[in-house]
Amino acid sequence: MEVHGKQPGEPSPAHERFRKRQEALQESNRGRVRRARQAREGLPRVHQEAVSKARDERVTGEREVRDRSVDELGGRQDVIDISPAADPSESDVARAERDERIRRLRDAYQEGTLNTPERIEKAAEGILRN
Repeated sequence: MEVHGKQPGEPSPAHERFRKRQEALQESNRGRVRRARQAREGLPRVHQEAVSKARDERVTGEREVRDRSVDELGGRQDVIDISPAADPSESDVARAERDERIRRLRDAYQEGTLNTPERIEKAAEGILRN
């Protein structure tokens, strides 16, 4: 059966034109990428060194500004104090207490006594307040 001069399984003329345009665009883009790579690789060594030197100077300048701002603060820097609970070098006693509390909570959860009506109501009140 022939529909508008097209054989079954044969792409329509519009589809064929679209496919050819897409192939031409893809080849054009490949050429642009190729030319950009060649231009970048073909930069004179002096230019590459100048770019590298400018980048290094910018980084050095940023460090100097940061150091100057620390000096203006009287040598103080921002400091984050780690709480004893977050300290990875917690003592064995603290670790044992923590492990014991976790064990008790796990047991209460498994027994079904962890979520008492009082705890549920207290949690609900906390949620409603916020």
